[in-house]
Amino acid sequence: MSKLTIEQMIAIIQNKQIDQCDGDDKAQVMAFAFGEEFIASDHKGDKATYEATINLSDSRTKFLVQWLEGYGDVQPQVVPIANLLNNDEWGLSHEFLCMLNEMAEGQTHDYHDLSGVIRFQKAPTL
Repeated sequence: MSKLTIEQMIAIIQNKQIDQCDGDDKAQVMAFAFGEEFIASDHKGDKATYEATINLSDSRTKFLVQWLEGYGDVQPQVVPIANLLNNDEWGLSHEFLCMLNEMAEGQTHDYHDLSGVIRFQKAPTL
């Protein structure tokens, strides 16, 4: 079995020559293009749902939370992401928490619900 270089595999893919490869080369190109896990999978073509995970290993991730509308005179607070995850009072969906986790420092996102609007701004990590 000859081992193809990355450049060779890219050329094969770009030139749409995968079907012209012998068995070993084709397997190598397919693994390169789609990943070993996918190639080994029996579920090719099936729809799959992937859950994003929130990394709590960096407990320094915090948000400036401001209640903009509908919450009265609640003062802004700095809230660690762990408090948002582990407190039912927030009632934030997993998808929303993942989006907050992925935001860049300084980026803001407004959360709208029936009570009003809450703004989350990712604080710089010190």
